[in-house]
Amino acid sequence: MLFSGDRLAQRVSGGYTKFDRRVRRVNRRARAWHVVVAGLAVLAILADVVWLVFRPTTALCSGPRTPKHALTVTPLEGPAAEELASDFAPIFVFSSNERFRPISADRFVPVTNLYRKPKGLGAVLVKGFDHTLAEVPTQGCGTGCHLYLDIQNGKGRSYRQIEAELADAPEVIAYRVLRYAAAPPDDTAQFTVQYWLLYLYNRLAGDNHEGDLEQVTVQTDTTPTPEDVFYSAHVAGTVRQWDDVESQGTHPIGYVAVGSHANYFGTGVEATVAHCPRRRGEEDVKCNAFGSIAADHANGCGDVWAPPGVDATGMLASTSCATQGASARRLVTYTLERWAARSVDWGHPKKNIRLGTDWVADPSIRGTWSDAISDMRANACYTIEEPRSLVP
Repeated sequence: MLFSGDRLAQRVSGGYTKFDRRVRRVNRRARAWHVVVAGLAVLAILADVVWLVFRPTTALCSGPRTPKHALTVTPLEGPAAEELASDFAPIFVFSSNERFRPISADRFVPVTNLYRKPKGLGAVLVKGFDHTLAEVPTQGCGTGCHLYLDIQNGKGRSYRQIEAELADAPEVIAYRVLRYAAAPPDDTAQFTVQYWLLYLYNRLAGDNHEGDLEQVTVQTDTTPTPEDVFYSAHVAGTVRQWDDVESQGTHPIGYVAVGSHANYFGTGVEATVAHCPRRRGEEDVKCNAFGSIAADHANGCGDVWAPPGVDATGMLASTSCATQGASARRLVTYTLERWAARSVDWGHPKKNIRLGTDWVADPSIRGTWSDAISDMRANACYTIEEPRSLVP
């Protein structure tokens, strides 16, 4: 005979009362044993969560294959660069509940104020809200001084509101192509194609800041055929050989973590790494996750961004993701545009965790801008086995 809901609740409650009475008979001091047990259970759960996030990884990274290279690096512009960028443009699968999407630098700068911060003095407003990218200086303001862009989010104007104001902004991902060739007469070249994603805001427990930049770099052989792919995650990233990357044709597929926008090769949960140890020619290095501050979640149930000419409709079909209503996924065709040719000084790349006082550096002044291969080999993890922390 099946119990009704009330009858079952009474049985459970009565059983608990009897068990509690027996415990108190054995030890009259055990007045709050159930509180102690509940507290221990909570501590066990917290300990498990802390271990998941902060434990060291197994050996998932190896050192650089070749710490340095002797190739001459030059930027590639024009139709040849556009063709390469189009050939290898990634497909980005966002997570559900993602609040911020990639925007162009032309749309980012007008929602900021430009400040000058001399050493030992307070910040001085240089350019007010609604200025343009062309008005951002090309150089810093001297020794001990730095410029920075601060998003104009005062007087109750939240980052979410500013993002909503940018809803009409075109879906844009910027690219940069570098050519690597030996000295003449051997002019055979290989390439790196960098894809930069600029976000208004990084929203992650313990890591909240304005102006988030992430990237994907595809390295080719001399054919050119994709050889390696680098996915950035915060200040570091991971490299995989092309055969180990999920792809659609020549387009790698990346899964974007909600809030932090870190790029991963699959869905699941990853402990965020503050910095992968700098390589010094070691052939086998363990990435230590004790520098992590939170966990990245990439469930692959958000919008799918695909480059022009790529049909990614099939990627929307998933039994584990919503297909109807407000949470239904969308297929978005983004536009590829060359990163601004004019390098600007957006500010010192140092990050300040205090909300409203952060700044972001123009990628054109980073090492990846001038030599992506060397930067990847110096800072990236080369995966030698599947990540240990992926959770369905």
